[in-house]
Formats: sequence, structure tokens, C-alpha cells
Amino acid sequence: MTNPLLQLKELGQSVWYDNIDRSQLASGQFQRMLDEDGVVGVTANPTIFEKSISSGHAYDEQIDQLIREGKSTNEIYEALIITDIQTVADILRPIYEQTNGYDGCQPRSLAGPGTRYRSDPFRGAPLLENGQPPQFDD
Repeated sequence: MTNPLLQLKELGQSVWYDNIDRSQLASGQFQRMLDEDGVVGVTANPTIFEKSISSGHAYDEQIDQLIREGKSTNEIYEALIITDIQTVADILRPIYEQTNGYDGCQPRSLAGPGTRYRSDPFRGAPLLENGQPPQFDD
């Protein structure tokens, strides 16, 4: 049976995944969706991150470390999502470059209450407090 997501890709439709979850990033499941299902981008929002953070234990180690560092709830939230966004940006970078920025972009609406985080409405790329997007690892 032909994968319907790959059929969409053949018809010129870009398939984006509406979720970011650290356990999927760590296990390689997200990469498999790109490789096997033709997913070429990802979207997320505070509700999706809340669900990801509150289910399972993928975030526990970083949360524990941030608590030991005395970080506030908002600082913890921001650190968690920036870590995941940076990971996704690195994974999607080849797609972003191959499509000249058409696909492989980042989530738009990730700012939770009290965060110093906003997004670029034109590119969809997250901008940090200094107005700069997260950097790709080279």
C-alpha cells in the first residue's frame, strides 16, 4: 500500500507535523517521519509544548537542572522550548536549504505567558529576546 503522505508530496503538497515532542526527537521517530513519510516541516504552540512536557519523562533531567539553578517557571519553559526548537531547526536545516526556506521553517506561536520570546511573522522562525533566531549547530 502506498503511503498517503508520500502521495501528497508527489502532488506538490508540503506535509507538516503539528507537534514537537522531545521523546520523538531523541528516539529518531521525528527523523523517520521526515525520511519515510515525507514530512518537511513542523508547527507547534504553547498547548502542544504543555502536552509534550507534561507527558512522559523526556524533560525531567533538564527541568531538574533548571530548578537546581533557581530558574523561574517562565525561564524553565523558555529553556525547554528553545532546546527543542534548536534541535528541530538542526534536523530541518537540510530541508530548509533545499527548498530555499519554503519548508523546514520553525513554529510561529510559541510565546507562553511571561516569556521573552516572539516570532517573525514573515518567516515563521522563532526569535529570541535579542531578536535573533536560534542558530544552527555547525
